[in-house]
Amino acid sequence: MSVEQIQREVSQLSTEERRQLTAWLCRNFPPVSVEELVEEARERERKGLWSATLPTADNIPSGEALENAISRAKVVGLVR
Repeated sequence: MSVEQIQREVSQLSTEERRQLTAWLCRNFPPVSVEELVEEARERERKGLWSATLPTADNIPSGEALENAISRAKVVGLVR
């Protein structure tokens, strides 16, 4: 499922359902910095526990999502 599909589905939830989803996400996946996420991904890749998924037509960000992804990648030094 692409980020766009997830956003579309979540936008159809009621305010209370979105509130419950947010609480569940924060409880099960505590917020961390981008740097911590990148380091965790690199460590998992080194251990052979994870490999990056190559982009496909349904998971390539576009528009504002792409701009945000590029901006974050620059911050953590993944792109120049």
